[in-house]
Amino acid sequence: MMRVLRPGGLIGVRDADWGGVLVHPSDAVVDGALAQFSAAIRNSGGDPEIGRRLGGILKEAGFGAIRMTASYEVYDPAVAALYLSRLTGGHAIGSGLFLAQPWCEAVGTK
Repeated sequence: MMRVLRPGGLIGVRDADWGGVLVHPSDAVVDGALAQFSAAIRNSGGDPEIGRRLGGILKEAGFGAIRMTASYEVYDPAVAALYLSRLTGGHAIGSGLFLAQPWCEAVGTK
């Protein structure tokens, strides 16, 4: 990005941060599934909390005037459980499968 960005140009970067998932009301099963999901991401070489580190990564890469914001969505436990079950059942982490599809389907059933 640094190579192709014009002086004074603007880029936007966004990624998930699974450490900030909000489910209400709280549900022990969903909380456990989220912990397992985060562990699976780590075990496959990923970082489930990369979102909060993006500013530092950009700074280390030489970008300046970095502004970070966050947004949250709150999900019903049933929607979160459906999403996580779809990710782990037939949509293996790290397999390169298109993981947005089960998310959209789970949210669509809300």
